[in-house]
Amino acid sequence: MLLTVGDKRPLTLVNVHATLTKNLALSARIALGTEYRPGPGAEPRSLSIRQVRYLLEAIEKRLAYTEGRLPDLAPEDREVRAGALQHVLDKIIEASLPEHLPRPTSLALDDRPRVLGQRQEAIGGRGIGRFGTGDSRDI
Repeated sequence: MLLTVGDKRPLTLVNVHATLTKNLALSARIALGTEYRPGPGAEPRSLSIRQVRYLLEAIEKRLAYTEGRLPDLAPEDREVRAGALQHVLDKIIEASLPEHLPRPTSLALDDRPRVLGQRQEAIGGRGIGRFGTGDSRDI
């Protein structure tokens, strides 16, 4: 999914399927298991769109925890599932970080819009800008 979004394409089932089965090198597809050889010397076969949909639905079903999706879920189970989802998101984001950056212990997605070239708020009148809380140490 990250590769699809990173390619600046809408995150639809068709685009995720295309990323997994067409837009990666054959060696990468085989390593990921989205393309496989049913036998020695056989032509490689790709995952079907139905298999990708099943995988995404299984992930969503396993990690769903909101009251809207599972109204009868116990609060303890809801907390466990929320933690599991956060763990999965942390691992996905961590895998997408460049090798030279240190690995944080906790990651978060921020949906606040950022516009390149837009001047940020000044901190302490020094003209130092930053997104978020205004703490100049985070620049």
